[in-house]
Amino acid sequence: MSKIETLMNLLNKKYGSKTITEGSKDKIREIVKQEIGRVIESLKEVDDSDNPMTFESLRKVIERK
Repeated sequence: MSKIETLMNLLNKKYGSKTITEGSKDKIREIVKQEIGRVIESLKEVDDSDNPMTFESLRKVIERK
């Protein structure tokens, strides 16, 4: 199960009485992808010379998604 599917399952459990359509799921996936892209771009601009471990840790988290 992908991380997005896990997220969707958690949302389904929390908002079980409401139906999440496939179209809505696609929109959510697109928003998440866009946000991850923005984070990646902003991390490229970060001066990580003072905190290389922090940058490396964030990069690894992003790559897992």
